[in-house]
Amino acid sequence: MCLMEILEVEYKKNNHNNAEYVNIDNILDSNKNYLIQIDGRNEAIYINDFFSDKKNIILDENFYELLKKHKNESQTRGDIAGVINPDKLIGKYKELYKDIKGFNKSGSRTKKDEKNKFEWCNPVNSRVVKPNTPFYNKYKTEYTRYIKPIMKEIEKELHRYLFLPKLKDGFFNCYYNNIIFNRGLRSAIHRDARNKFKYSALCCFSDNPDFKSSILGLPDLNIGFEMKNNKSLLIFNSVDLRHSNNAINPDYLNHRYSVVFYRK
Repeated sequence: MCLMEILEVEYKKNNHNNAEYVNIDNILDSNKNYLIQIDGRNEAIYINDFFSDKKNIILDENFYELLKKHKNESQTRGDIAGVINPDKLIGKYKELYKDIKGFNKSGSRTKKDEKNKFEWCNPVNSRVVKPNTPFYNKYKTEYTRYIKPIMKEIEKELHRYLFLPKLKDGFFNCYYNNIIFNRGLRSAIHRDARNKFKYSALCCFSDNPDFKSSILGLPDLNIGFEMKNNKSLLIFNSVDLRHSNNAINPDYLNHRYSVVFYRK
């Protein structure tokens, strides 16, 4: 069990809107571990070096090959993908954009109308994986070798700091039953409002040794966490707390893999 510094913070709604990009300047000391509380309630758990001493977790070249297999263009992510920008659109969406008559409140998603029968957003490289689905079953051996140990260690932290219902119907008899794999994504301000469990677990990875970290910010708490690649873990209330990434060097962005474990 690592030494935690308890930090009581105040929730104060930031003026930035959902789907906007913002840089948080108040970055917590990345050499410390934090238990972030609001009114005595645990809202975030930051462990600056979660992976280094876990001998059962393997982050070798085959692990990164597994991450790369999740390549998938998604246009359903909403606010996380930012306000719809025609310069980011590809293929048929450039043409569809010309006839769009309305957007959601944040401008990140189109509205259906007589010509456009479905909603869509800016494209991002993102894939959701669930247990016992075709994509999962195809790589089940790799998930068992590489993802299972990570989830088992995260589960220990969930039980240590949060009340966890006794449900074991997720991956590997764990609580989380969804994983999203992102590549090259700088997230705009958003919440994970549809999750059934408030607390998600975020890890960031990169096989580029020159790319050290990125910042996950909580704008309404005015704090940011340095997510060290292949090291840090952040468990936080992603349902109630809006979150986003600070700017990321474009030379490194495509080398960034963010993996989020959550429950729906």
